Amino acid sequence: MTAVHGIRPADRERGSRDWRLMPVAALVWATALLCSWTGLGRLVGGATWMLWMIWAVGAAVTVALAACAAMVAMGAAREGGHAMPQAIACYAAVAAAAVLAAGCSACLHGWISSSNPVQRIVAASERGAYVGAAVRVSGPAVSSDRRGFDCRTDVVVTALQRDGVLTSSRAQARLYAVGDVCVLEQGGDYWLRGKVERPTFGSADAWLTVSEEVAPSLIRRPSLPLRAVRRMQAAFLHVTDGLDDQGRVLVPGLTIGMLGSEVADPSMRGGSAREPVDPAYAQRLEDAFRVSGIMHLMAVSGGHFALVAVLARRLCGLLRVERPWMPAIVAGSYVPLAALMAPSDSVLRAMAMGFMGALALLIGRRSQGMSMLCVTATGVIIIRPGMASSLGFALSCAAVAGIILWTEPIAGGLSRIMPTALAEAIGVTVAAQIPALPLQALMDPDLPVLGVLANLLTAPVVCLATLAGLLGLAVSWLAPSAGFCCAWVASCGTRVMEAVALWIAESPFAVLPWGKGPAAAIALAGCEAAAMLAVRWAFRRRARRRGAAREDSVCDGPGGDGGAEYRPSPSERVGAWLEETRRMLSTDAA
Repeated sequence: MTAVHGIRPADRERGSRDWRLMPVAALVWATALLCSWTGLGRLVGGATWMLWMIWAVGAAVTVALAACAAMVAMGAAREGGHAMPQAIACYAAVAAAAVLAAGCSACLHGWISSSNPVQRIVAASERGAYVGAAVRVSGPAVSSDRRGFDCRTDVVVTALQRDGVLTSSRAQARLYAVGDVCVLEQGGDYWLRGKVERPTFGSADAWLTVSEEVAPSLIRRPSLPLRAVRRMQAAFLHVTDGLDDQGRVLVPGLTIGMLGSEVADPSMRGGSAREPVDPAYAQRLEDAFRVSGIMHLMAVSGGHFALVAVLARRLCGLLRVERPWMPAIVAGSYVPLAALMAPSDSVLRAMAMGFMGALALLIGRRSQGMSMLCVTATGVIIIRPGMASSLGFALSCAAVAGIILWTEPIAGGLSRIMPTALAEAIGVTVAAQIPALPLQALMDPDLPVLGVLANLLTAPVVCLATLAGLLGLAVSWLAPSAGFCCAWVASCGTRVMEAVALWIAESPFAVLPWGKGPAAAIALAGCEAAAMLAVRWAFRRRARRRGAAREDSVCDGPGGDGGAEYRPSPSERVGAWLEETRRMLSTDAA
């Protein structure tokens, strides 16, 4: 066996098991959460010099750590020193730089948020205040979760007028409206009058409630690409109105991440003459999906981006497109896909991670799931510290991390007692739920016990239905008949999902009452850890018994010299990572 780049094959570590960036991502996440919970940005906001001092000190410390790491690396390369000091210095520099960047970014965002006029109104009065506001709509209008309002949407308040004084703003707010006010185009700028209130639930920074008495006035229409996106979405929703009730609800949810019953803007229906779906049926269907543990199918995730990436790469292969154009085409396909989807934190995570995969393809490296996820989480939280407190973003990252870490061992263990395809399907589902369930316990007191069964029963139709829905979304604006055929094919898949969800929801064993809150989440995580350790111990004990029996049989035979399977310990893996890091830096320095 020959060495590659000076590294023996026995000393190389698989890239899929490279977890070195996981502690860095965890530290960045914890730093952003700590700054958010303690309100550090608001504390330093009153003294601007303190904020700039934090930035200066952070930049100086980062540069000093990077310089020290470079000096240690070059010295170790020249002297052929041990890997430990060099790797520890580099790792400490990377971790410190990431933590300092996250802390400074969180402080800056907190300072900007506290100095915003919208936040000052929310902090000064519990009853709020009536204002005039210029807003930019950043999301579609969906059904309201507050009584007395028809719709809700997310907006960015760009200007605020109170007591005759007009001030600029960049505050995020949740807009609640009734009647014709719900006809707001995503990406458009409007002037309206309403009431700024302090939120009583949810993650929004402020509520902006608007009555029907004063209609909003249009300041600027959305850009041409956003108008094209709206037209494509409206055409798709219009063709789905020709389906049965389950298709009208589930096909838009599976395709664009927004249930058909949630669409509150009548102009998005394209003038459909059909009556809206019965709200009781739509709510029953949504509850059944949540209880059965397949509600994630109605949210856009990495599966959409994976399908588009596979199609783009197959197309590039047929057209003989090579680097660097193929990664550019793959990354370019993510942009219209994300624009057509309903905005969500999972879409942001999937798009950012997709760009990382395209970059790896551009430079000729195989994508490494865990490293890509850690870099994605670190970069997103540094740029947008508010994502650290987003449960949607956390659930998306946790599910992907679980799939990367535990799909292979779970599927490998189950493949000994069942077919490989079934073992892999169960492995993906169980691996995704292991880290996601504790986070779900923060929101829902009931755990979906039969979620694995529901995911297995719906897995054969998910990809086909999603692909048909995306194709219908792409062609409905140009050829409504073809779009309806695609939507009908997707509705055949969602019919299976509906049957599975309703069947499992009727079972008395569908959910396990567990509790809600941090204590319930920690207890659930502890139970999962104990179960994993017990299973790991049982498998290792069984492997040792088989190894001992095999060794005895080999030794008893003629010419047998015995042997056992080699499994590296965690300390050996860390040593391999450190050695690889030292050799990589030594090669770069040389």
